[in-house]
Amino acid sequence: MRRALTGLIVLGAVFSPAPMRPQARWTVDAKPVVDIPGTTEKGDVAFGTANWATRLASGTIVVADARAPGLHFFDGTGKRIRSAGRAGQGPGDFLTVTWVSQCAKDTLFAWDFLQSRVTVLDSTGNVARTFPFGARGGSQLISSCNRLGTLVQFGAARRVPPSTPPDPNAGYQILSMVAPIQLVDAIGNVTVTLGEVPVGEFLSGSTGRASFGGMPRPLGRSTSMALSADRLFVGTGDSATVDAYALDGQRVSSLTLRVAVRAPSEGQYERAAQKLLSLMPGQMRETARTWVLGIPMPAKLPPYTGLFSDPDGLVWAVLSVPGDKDTQLRAHRATGQVVADVRVPVNLVVFEIGAGYILGVREDADGEQHVVMYRLHRAR
Repeated sequence: MRRALTGLIVLGAVFSPAPMRPQARWTVDAKPVVDIPGTTEKGDVAFGTANWATRLASGTIVVADARAPGLHFFDGTGKRIRSAGRAGQGPGDFLTVTWVSQCAKDTLFAWDFLQSRVTVLDSTGNVARTFPFGARGGSQLISSCNRLGTLVQFGAARRVPPSTPPDPNAGYQILSMVAPIQLVDAIGNVTVTLGEVPVGEFLSGSTGRASFGGMPRPLGRSTSMALSADRLFVGTGDSATVDAYALDGQRVSSLTLRVAVRAPSEGQYERAAQKLLSLMPGQMRETARTWVLGIPMPAKLPPYTGLFSDPDGLVWAVLSVPGDKDTQLRAHRATGQVVADVRVPVNLVVFEIGAGYILGVREDADGEQHVVMYRLHRAR
């Protein structure tokens, strides 16, 4: 990140750069071990839009469906075995399910962004409780947690004035937002508040027929966060540096991701825009797509598009972007040392990295989503 979190005293420590070469050769199978298409062979809908997914200890995969809001449970063969939740605002209901993870062993925490709340369910889908989560009207679309009951969220965001006045004739503005980072316990209490960091870049404007505001900029800067058992990793995407914090809020180290600078292609920009617009109704989506594609692309790709922590406490960076032919990941120790580079042979939106698997979603040639799990082989 270009700047340290405000409100923290950071001494002038010197961090050793990460080695250029990974230490181990880890591989991923050419084909997924589980492949769950959005539509079954019989033509039944398995899920509408997979916003997120997680894998339980039993091997059951739980998919957060944003289209028909709820959670769907699939066995190890990809067969749907049950669903939980429905559209609504009552207990156990959802307006959308933005993200789902296990913030305690085999306990599901499902975040409804539109209702600013988390619903906690057991491994069979029974509702235990709900609590407020995420700033209302905020722009955070994913979160992170560890299995010890700690979650991370943005507090209320505020707009940062642009360094140069926007062109009133352009039809769009690129907005920057900042917000504090907050650690939250398993019942919704804020336990630690860190200083403000950039949330990301957002688009605002109109086409004459429709107005848009608060839309993430395709391939723009966006802050990623990942929680391990004892560390919070924060990367703002404006540099290849990721900061690590102890769970009391003190900054303890910094990881430098050695990533080549790339310029975006039109195909990558279009794929990133399509991903962001996928939940809009058809007519509005096409109008928004035309508007977004008329906005200049960023000058360079972000150095990474996501951060994850795995059961071994490693921090993973997703180095690929939508439109790449495959998925490139790099695993680091919390000290910054590179452990391995990993390639998945398709372009994924990564949801979760386990001890022996990578879980995510891809699109086939017809634009249908597939929730897939690839086996990860970690060489010792």
